[in-house]
Amino acid sequence: MLLLCFMNQKRWIAVIWVASVFTLGISWITTPRAQTSQNTSLPEIDTAITKNFVMGQFFPERDARFMIVPSQIASKSMWLQKPVIFAFQKMARAATSEGIELKIISGTRNFWQQKAIWERKWQSNTPMFGTGIDNAKHILRYSSMPGSSRHHWGTDLDINSLEPGYFKAGRGLREITWLRQHAGEFGFCEVYSPRSTGRLRGYEPESWHWSYMPLAKQYLSHYSTNVKYEDFNQFYGSRLAKDLRIIEDFVGGISNCVDTDL
Repeated sequence: MLLLCFMNQKRWIAVIWVASVFTLGISWITTPRAQTSQNTSLPEIDTAITKNFVMGQFFPERDARFMIVPSQIASKSMWLQKPVIFAFQKMARAATSEGIELKIISGTRNFWQQKAIWERKWQSNTPMFGTGIDNAKHILRYSSMPGSSRHHWGTDLDINSLEPGYFKAGRGLREITWLRQHAGEFGFCEVYSPRSTGRLRGYEPESWHWSYMPLAKQYLSHYSTNVKYEDFNQFYGSRLAKDLRIIEDFVGGISNCVDTDL
């Protein structure tokens, strides 16, 4: 009798042990794993930065870091890096709650897309400015040389309008005021801020251009260290890059918010 009780007790202990292991296994499977997305506070470190990438010589549709921007927040089909989209969605929701609508009108442009823009303007301006440095300076007011645009990185986007006057009154003024007050909370910086902020080099002010700094700071650092003037080629006026100080004054001519810990 005692032997039978002991055997039954062992059987029950075994059953309980198996059930506990099964429960723990199910719990591990169904518990959400930590992911590098908008739901985590882990730092976004890009370990695959190359010179070709920061100079735009890649195709975003073939790069796993990128995705198509959802149509609800974009004026057309375009690509951006995933963390940038997630951060913008958060920012757009916050803005909407205060009566502000934000829409992305331009996203990633690779080297060849930027080259098409640059060379179209170069040829259009040639009758007035010739094929020298004056032509390049005129384009550089608002457009980058191929290989030097922050839009290559998938971190930078244009919001609502490309007209400077739009942000000086009415709805545009309300939008830019909100962005300047709140965009930093979501990691975005107005990199081409007004001259009155102390940014005296590079492009004209672009109230529409915002950069997602947690990633963009990494790309700027890699660019400044690795890109040389001999890397500029294969487009009209590329020989002028050094004379125009493209790396120092245009790639590097941005707002002080790049020094903040966003």
